[in-house]
Amino acid sequence: METVFDEYLGDLINLTPIKIIPGGNKKVITSSIFIPEKPNISDKTYSYFTGLIKSIEVFSERMPKGWIYRLYVDELFIKGLKFKEDKTIEKSIYNSISSDSDKDPFRKLTKKNMIKRKLRKHKDNLKKVQHLMYLYIQKIIDSKDKKYKNIELLSFKCSEASETNKYPGHSSTFGSIIRFFTLFDSDIDLFISFNCRYPINKLLKEIIMEFDGDDEKKILAYKYETSFLRNVTYKNLFLPFFEIKNEESELSIEGQTHFKECVNQMLDTRDEIIDKKMGLNFDKMKTYKKSDKMFGLDPLLFGGDRKGKMSTYKNPGFEYSVAAGLFGMKRDAMFNQRIEVFANYLRYLILSGNDFNFGIDEIILKMILAPEVITMNLYYDYDDDKLTIDYMGKEKDIDYIYFLFPESSHYVPDNLFDREKSFLTDENKKKIILDGYLGEPIDEDMVSDSKQTLTDFILFEGLSGLDTKSDLLDIHVFGARSLFVNHKTKPIKESDKLYRIFERYRPTFQDLDFSINYLFAGYDEYKKLFIFDSEGMNELYQNIPSYLRLLNNFTDINNFFVFKDIQEYSLDNMGQLLGEIIEHYGNLKEPELLEGKNSSNKSINVSGGPAGKTKKKRGKGLKKTEKKRKN
Repeated sequence: METVFDEYLGDLINLTPIKIIPGGNKKVITSSIFIPEKPNISDKTYSYFTGLIKSIEVFSERMPKGWIYRLYVDELFIKGLKFKEDKTIEKSIYNSISSDSDKDPFRKLTKKNMIKRKLRKHKDNLKKVQHLMYLYIQKIIDSKDKKYKNIELLSFKCSEASETNKYPGHSSTFGSIIRFFTLFDSDIDLFISFNCRYPINKLLKEIIMEFDGDDEKKILAYKYETSFLRNVTYKNLFLPFFEIKNEESELSIEGQTHFKECVNQMLDTRDEIIDKKMGLNFDKMKTYKKSDKMFGLDPLLFGGDRKGKMSTYKNPGFEYSVAAGLFGMKRDAMFNQRIEVFANYLRYLILSGNDFNFGIDEIILKMILAPEVITMNLYYDYDDDKLTIDYMGKEKDIDYIYFLFPESSHYVPDNLFDREKSFLTDENKKKIILDGYLGEPIDEDMVSDSKQTLTDFILFEGLSGLDTKSDLLDIHVFGARSLFVNHKTKPIKESDKLYRIFERYRPTFQDLDFSINYLFAGYDEYKKLFIFDSEGMNELYQNIPSYLRLLNNFTDINNFFVFKDIQEYSLDNMGQLLGEIIEHYGNLKEPELLEGKNSSNKSINVSGGPAGKTKKKRGKGLKKTEKKRKN
């Protein structure tokens, strides 16, 4: 498939191999690391870099021999630094950011000026993480340690994917799409894309191995409920469709033609999947008012049979997405057309000056690489034990998708505070629970109501009336084993053996009962490591310090976490910080897996009833709804 890349993207994107393992028939975990052109530095930002280091450090011991971790790195980590003879930094690409000549706060800022102000604000820390990644990349290249033997590195650069074509980095989340470029490598037989900050844990390994071992399964797709893709879909698909149809488009004639071509290719792919020529193309689809919820493009977005009539059906496709952080494909001729459409659509996005806002990678998955899962209305028929798609009135059974769908209310972090609901046990199979007393606040003005426990701080309003739960849960703040106590309320010791309960309702992990946070959590660090900025502010709430800075405000916090303040390390001391991070991840102890009896056996009470019954009802409901819609 290298020819596809050369044809559509070779003149736009420079891919440079840095460390490639010779041979073919590769099985690859693929990810990417980058700093956006307009950076938003927060606690979560640093978690990408520490998470990536952890992912690579544990990869060789957690995955079978022969598997490869391929990392695509922004070129700014490779060529963005110059060094003196003593290995100290002479210059960073971030040094090229000029001073702001006009600091008038009331001046209307251009996009370029807004980016420049962001870069200047975070310049020192940007240079530090740039240097940190540079040093780690060099270590992977130069080290003889066997844990780096199966790590591949490629750098990427696309000058056109930039809001300014001047400053380091690429537009927003452009870099997240690059992890799919394994599709263009004919040496790769199987790939699974990962979010770089999530290491593979034992549960994820079981899923990956099951997918790999089933020759019938060609796509691994994880469908989850979301709301953020509506605006991304509107901006990137419906709006150009509507404006071209109504002769309002600001795209060039060439750009309009290119977009039409991409839409037609997406429709052709659906025809190929359903084994029927539906006779639709861009010119035949009708458009309606902008206020009519994107009607007109719904054969592409939702799989609906419009037949030129208005519909009152509420856009089911916006409720769900296909997770880019756990998506897999095996090399198969059936995907050749999709790969070409992906390359062509990405070319269109680049040439049209797309801003590559968050979610664009999942638009590509939903619309192009795995359209069956959402836009062709995939559902599981428990009566016949099979997956079925229902597209524009035509149904088809398929057997090539390894399908995951989270719907648990049991496997959520909140339940780790409940002795009955906790999904972690000690070696005697007795439940352990979170019971972290953080001590007294050092500065009570930093924490409202003097919150003293982790429960209060995370799960309740512990920060000026704002809910901190989602932000801290996202970086797995509950992943420290030191936060737990046993059935006698005695703290868990570092040497204690723990077990992680999982449930499935069929022998396959495709019917795993899970939540997103549960799936990617490891519970392998006794004291969880975080980098934070003691001088930084929360980007979302400009006058509030970072959440980790607030958490660091308790007297006993060092009993549970290892905090690395980025302010305590100079630019030339990033090697020291890297060494400390690597050393920390050399002392991990992940819980063993323990299969529990599912709720159908009433061993564990999962709210909402057995997942199998829920899924069966949902499948029938989708099918019924689609038939009602057509009538």
